Amino acid sequence: MSKDTVVYIHGFLSGAKSEKAVLTEKYLKENCPGADFFTENFPNTPKEAYDAVDALIGRLIAEDRRVALIGSSMGGFYSICMSRKYNVRAALINPCVFPWKLMPAMLGPHVNPYTGVKFEVTEEYIETVKKLGELAEPRPEKLALYLCRGDEVLNAAESAAYLSNAALVHIEDGGNHRFPSFAACLPEIISFLLKKE
Repeated sequence: MSKDTVVYIHGFLSGAKSEKAVLTEKYLKENCPGADFFTENFPNTPKEAYDAVDALIGRLIAEDRRVALIGSSMGGFYSICMSRKYNVRAALINPCVFPWKLMPAMLGPHVNPYTGVKFEVTEEYIETVKKLGELAEPRPEKLALYLCRGDEVLNAAESAAYLSNAALVHIEDGGNHRFPSFAACLPEIISFLLKKE
């Protein structure tokens, strides 16, 4: 029997030790001891991040694992891509559905606070994300959407409209980009991800 495996895909300027990743791993250990958890410090640049996420998921599936994804912010964008490519379930937490629209405001140098890695958002970076966007066609029946209307980074209404036909839609008033009620939603998220087809 394939082993249930949850992969957490962090967002822009985040990492494997982000709060939501830590909470997910803890929840699985305490409540789903038969399931495995994987995450990594994915690269900061889009093509490299996409390839690293793709490589991890491909490897886990090749090991006969039953993979499901949690993607936060930019990780939600990659999760939409991977959900379609591999036909797997994904929970999207305040996902960035059109990242190329936001990135012009981020042009210039950055330092990832989780890894200390320095990198730069360039026009080429934005063009790469636009091309990846062609791969991000949602597979609604495989997706759960979790949004805060108070997200100060992303346009929650835009994400809600784009993913309105997801299998599970959870939208909260208030909140922020961090999605403060994530821990409280984990039982529902994991139940959706590990549901047998």
